[in-house]
Amino acid sequence: MRRRTRIVAGARAATCAELLAQALALHRGEFLADIAVTDSDVFDAWVVPQRAYFEQRILSALERLLTRAAWCGASSDARTYARHLLALDPWQEESLRTMLRLLAQNGEIAAALALYRQYVTALAQELNAEPDEVTTALYEQIRHGDLDGLAPPQPRLVAPLPPTPLVGRRTELHTVCANIRAGNERCHTLTGPGGIGKTRLAIEIAHTLRYDFEDGVYLVELAALTDANLVADAIARTLGVKERSQLPLRATVRESLRSKHLLLLLDNFEHVVAAAPLVAELLAVCPGLHVLVTSRAPLQIRAEQQFPLEPLPESDAVQLFLQCAHAAGASLPVDAALDYAAICERLDRLPLAIEIIAVRAQTLTPRELLHQLAQPLDAVASGARDVSARHQSLRRAIQWSYDLLDAEEQRVFRALGVFAGGCTAEAVQAVVEASESQLPALEALHRASLLTRQVVAEGTRFGVLETIREFAREELVRHNEMTTARDHHARHYAAQATHTYTELLRAEAPRWRAWIAADRANLRDASAWALERQSYTTALTIATGIWRYHWMAGSLREGLEHLERALEFRAHVPLELQSNALRAAGTLAGGLNDYPRAGRWLDAAIAVGWQLNDPYILQMAVTNFGGVLLQQGELDDARIQLEVGLSLARRGRDPTTAKFALGLLASLHLRLDNYTEAYTLSAEGLQLNRARHDPEGTADALRTLGMTCLALGDLPRARQLGEEAYALHHTLDHQLGMGLDAVLLGNIAYASGDNAAALVQFRHCFQVWREREYILISATVLDCIARSLIHTHDCVRATTLTSAAASIRTRSHVRLTDREQANCDATTDACRAALDLAAFTAAWQVGEQLSLEDAVALALVGDGVG
Repeated sequence: MRRRTRIVAGARAATCAELLAQALALHRGEFLADIAVTDSDVFDAWVVPQRAYFEQRILSALERLLTRAAWCGASSDARTYARHLLALDPWQEESLRTMLRLLAQNGEIAAALALYRQYVTALAQELNAEPDEVTTALYEQIRHGDLDGLAPPQPRLVAPLPPTPLVGRRTELHTVCANIRAGNERCHTLTGPGGIGKTRLAIEIAHTLRYDFEDGVYLVELAALTDANLVADAIARTLGVKERSQLPLRATVRESLRSKHLLLLLDNFEHVVAAAPLVAELLAVCPGLHVLVTSRAPLQIRAEQQFPLEPLPESDAVQLFLQCAHAAGASLPVDAALDYAAICERLDRLPLAIEIIAVRAQTLTPRELLHQLAQPLDAVASGARDVSARHQSLRRAIQWSYDLLDAEEQRVFRALGVFAGGCTAEAVQAVVEASESQLPALEALHRASLLTRQVVAEGTRFGVLETIREFAREELVRHNEMTTARDHHARHYAAQATHTYTELLRAEAPRWRAWIAADRANLRDASAWALERQSYTTALTIATGIWRYHWMAGSLREGLEHLERALEFRAHVPLELQSNALRAAGTLAGGLNDYPRAGRWLDAAIAVGWQLNDPYILQMAVTNFGGVLLQQGELDDARIQLEVGLSLARRGRDPTTAKFALGLLASLHLRLDNYTEAYTLSAEGLQLNRARHDPEGTADALRTLGMTCLALGDLPRARQLGEEAYALHHTLDHQLGMGLDAVLLGNIAYASGDNAAALVQFRHCFQVWREREYILISATVLDCIARSLIHTHDCVRATTLTSAAASIRTRSHVRLTDREQANCDATTDACRAALDLAAFTAAWQVGEQLSLEDAVALALVGDGVG
């Protein structure tokens, strides 16, 4: 028995829940239960549907309150609502499953199992029916003690943790949150000078509202950007939205947000205020989107509601000073309240200025601090006369803290001006061109509150607030060090990118991917500076070194644009680097399903290989070309290229590089139904990858061999290989690999007759692919899910998904083999046979219009995700 209630966007919001709870409290039982009109058919005809209507309203309210309670982690309230629902509608299996999960999560396994058995008995006696297979699967999962995945979905919050308790701003916090919840205006801008506390308040708002948005709260850092055209990219990166073939990123972002109920926090917008029309465009087409902006200047769009922030009140400013001073280890006298107030007043009660100065309370008395702040500073005297007094106060605080540094610490501080989005100690050392570690100097700057510190990929990164970075850049210019610092910066990131090129194929790949993700702004700046300085080898080295990151992360268009920008000047760089860059550009273009573009770049790569007369370089280019042709479905041409690549690799200086051609050729022979040849090639590829200690290659080879065993009918061996591949891909956090492994395991389950397990695996593939960049492969997964849905008699959805998959392939100009097309046709025929012509046609037309994201969402409906 199943009745699925669709929760509309915003149903989990606090205001919605509060109103529903108030309405539910007024419920007094069945409508007009205490009134009876004997022998009145008219009354009965009227009251029965009215009672049914109000009962449905009560059930709907309870379902929403249950969803909200589970969403917020309020398990006690959730159980109360679930019990109430089951009392009103004992056959509501969604509520039953929720109750089973809640009991199991609370350690009440016996109670959960007993509740299920009671339901089975009652269902058989009353309705002569059995529970849904989903309910039964949940029971078996709990019975076997497998409690993973039972937790309800939690709010998606992408924002840093508040570094300290919020001091003051309670009125502003309440007002902005109330306005956002009310939904009357959907764009709110916190304005004010640098250092006023806009970002800190925005972070607090993000955490306060994390339960109010169905699809999450995301903070997008814009401080490192200098080009308004990159705002869409920054939003996409934060949301995990990836490029789609032949669709501009701006349009991709717009489409992905169209149906979302989401709060987007755009931090430090003043640098890119020219992107304000993008915000207006998103708000216009995305009715569930709310935007919170921090900026020194308003966006000046019609949807905007401004909230200018003022300096802290005196009492809050003093509290903040004391909090920061105590955190720095200062021992403050209790009778210096007037001095504390005077210090804060001298700093115009700006939070950032107070935080910077309070650190010095560990070495100076309050009176000494006040005296120092009363002295004139060159930075203020020589600063622009049109700079606001508050901004001068902030500069005064930064300048004073800078002046207290020793010469080496000042040199390191200035170097921070060239970094965008943070840096490592190693990077700073390279920029200041020092032989010894700069960690002590960085730690001193951190103690002085001029730096922030965080751990990324098990390594320490240092960050700089944008206001402080501006000061550091000014000091670089004043000391005539900017050009040298940026040259060193670009060379360092070129060296790092070169190292990354190979490390992304090794066991430490997750750590290196995290490093690139953290340093994307630095890599972008380094590449742009290298092009400006006509250091074309440096620029192309950076773009080529990180192309595999873009492939793994799904930012294919960004990686391709970086490569193509540098490839304009490839005549000025060594041929070997040209070949690698051309090969990378062709592979990324193929990943975007832009096959003519891919062919041009790979043809050029092959030409360079012949020019160098280097079999190694030539075979890599030929193999990549074969891979793109295989993806496109041009199997005859792909086979020629891959066999040439394999022959060249076996005769080259590193025969183990044959692993690339072996894996692709094995996949090709699988598609051609040449299973014996596929087995031989994949087994050899597995052996080579293990010899190279290449975890990614080994996992890919395990999966290919598993697919071959499945085709040969050896299901136990296929399952063993698939599970081994998944485990290895999981250690690498390899999204594409884990998803493909799940598809293999799903096909094995389907071949074994376990359709429910197959559906779980196919859907798990899409859950692993947090991004939606794997367009063509996603079409195959949609086909697999559609095939399984036929067995659950969900033929309308199966038809829609089959149509969506076919449309994806048509738009990408991809050809299937006869067997692959026959499998798709069989699914289509089964759907057509199960539905009448009108229903089939309508479902097919819906599928033709679905975006990939919407098709995936439809495929996930029914597993607790959709």
